Amino acid sequence: VKTVARTLDVLEAFATARGPLSPSELARTIRVPVVSCFAIARTLEAAGERAVLVARADGILRVTI
Repeated sequence: VKTVARTLDVLEAFATARGPLSPSELARTIRVPVVSCFAIARTLEAAGERAVLVARADGILRVTI
């Protein structure tokens, strides 16, 4: 349940930011360790056709939905 809540926090952070965020910015925004934030972001990015995050070459994340 905690992971689901954090995942929703990630999506809400992008909705509020209205643009790309670095993993550090995202972690600071949702107040979780960067490692936890990175794990959630990687999972959302690795979902293939269902992916909701994409990492640019410079590591900045953006929402695809």
